[in-house]
Amino acid sequence: MKRFKLYIILIAGLFIAGCESDYVPPHEQGLDAPFVQWVTSPVFSVILGEGTPKFTGELRAPSDNVTEYNVYVGLSNTASGDVPSTYVKTMSTLPGTLEITVDEIASALGVSVDDIVPGTIANIEATTKREGDDTEFTSADLNGDMFNPAMKQAFQYSIFFVCSWVQAEAVGEYTITRDDFASSLDPEAVIQCVAGPGDNEVTFIDLFRHPEAYDVVVTLDDTDFAAASILKQPAWHCDNFGCPYGEGRIEGTGGVYFGCTGFLTIDVEHTVDLGSFGVYRLELSK
Repeated sequence: MKRFKLYIILIAGLFIAGCESDYVPPHEQGLDAPFVQWVTSPVFSVILGEGTPKFTGELRAPSDNVTEYNVYVGLSNTASGDVPSTYVKTMSTLPGTLEITVDEIASALGVSVDDIVPGTIANIEATTKREGDDTEFTSADLNGDMFNPAMKQAFQYSIFFVCSWVQAEAVGEYTITRDDFASSLDPEAVIQCVAGPGDNEVTFIDLFRHPEAYDVVVTLDDTDFAAASILKQPAWHCDNFGCPYGEGRIEGTGGVYFGCTGFLTIDVEHTVDLGSFGVYRLELSK
């Protein structure tokens, strides 16, 4: 009986070892589909008004079998509204550098270059073809087992058009166009925006029109790409809303401030000493 048990154990061990020797992890298996990926993650923002505005990214085909990388572009938030997706260009040599210029987009979509303004978004949907196969491969053909997220990005992504932030362009008269927390006691008021205190900051004077006259400073974290934040600071007072919680403060990151057009959008958290009221969108325009 002991010999029989030992024999079974040996057979099972050989079977398991055989299975292990045949197993190839998914990320080590060869891919024959026409996948593409970014060599390094590109910058998905394009600065308008400087030289020839264009998006640039380095692409490669891991299986070295892609004969076409076709770019389709749709636009949202243009000066004349949204524009449906249209074929723009084909890249035939990979690895290589993909360039998509504003002029190419405007020409293919039948819009004026002037329609592409800060805040416009180009939504890209790419397809590929492989040698000897006329089928177009799309982002829908990617399954959830892909280990490299850059592959998904190279098929479907968005490009944001921005303008560099210049303090002198940002100053002026603004109005609040969106205030989801209803912070202002005078939502129609004209608000003065002045330079400073820092070179990459502006101050909105008495932003929410409370008797305490709180000024709010907006900081530009990246002037090239108009990334804005509001450091935690007092901005309103609960007494003026009939609540007993004292001074109200706002704080927000991840905002966008186009000084060239005078538009700020940012999500800010409203807090008092006892805690938070939550995060709400705030927007101002010249």
